[in-house]
Amino acid sequence: HYGDHPYARNPLGTEETIRAITREDVEGFYRRWADPRNLVIAVSGDIGVHETLSAVREAFGNFPRHKSFFPIGPMPVPEGGGIRRGEEPREKEQAHFLIGYTGARITDPDRYALDVLGSALAGMGGRLFTNLRDKKSLAYSVTSFSSEQVDPGFFAVYMGTSVDKRDSAIEDTLREIEEVRANGVTAEEFERAKKWMIGTYEIGLQSNRAYADKMLFNELYGVGYEEAFREPERIEAVTLEEVNRAAAKVLRTDRYTIAIHGGKK
Repeated sequence: HYGDHPYARNPLGTEETIRAITREDVEGFYRRWADPRNLVIAVSGDIGVHETLSAVREAFGNFPRHKSFFPIGPMPVPEGGGIRRGEEPREKEQAHFLIGYTGARITDPDRYALDVLGSALAGMGGRLFTNLRDKKSLAYSVTSFSSEQVDPGFFAVYMGTSVDKRDSAIEDTLREIEEVRANGVTAEEFERAKKWMIGTYEIGLQSNRAYADKMLFNELYGVGYEEAFREPERIEAVTLEEVNRAAAKVLRTDRYTIAIHGGKK
């Protein structure tokens, strides 16, 4: 669906490409990307700073720089538009689908607004759960989320449903999304989402590994390791107007992708 853009490639590869990989390919990949200029080390815990720095220098001080260096950087947004649909039929009782929209980079100002939007629609108190599962009995499971990376990410709605309800579930989900795009989320949904996100953030950082992961990826992705500790204030600073503006911008009726697994065409 994405032409020559890397988004068109299966991250797992194909049987043909995997069988064709050689030792020289692996060594070349290592030389291209495993460079200290692409390296971030994150450490968290009851540690001594000087002892840690000494250990890092001893372990990585002689890490050679390669003559050819390919810094990690963002890819362009794939061109084109329209509605894309990918379907993989399976003889199963359940069907699963994702409706996805081009989202934000991790450095974009809309990042936290989209996170709040995803949380506002998701969960047992969210309108997707209430309207599609409780009232219409269309879903086993339904949620929404925003994923931001160095490259443009995506905003998506996921549902697991029965095969016989699949098509009507897709239609009703698109109607719910269009309602959000046109009219936004309510103040009640907005406040509930922010409280849930901040509480989840605190719970998620109860281990040193979680702290290290947050610091590492924020530094590697170019927003700085300190951003890992600023998330609650960033979330709290998001306004209802920003969330609804992001919804109107991202949830385009003329540009999205539907991926379906299960059920016959």
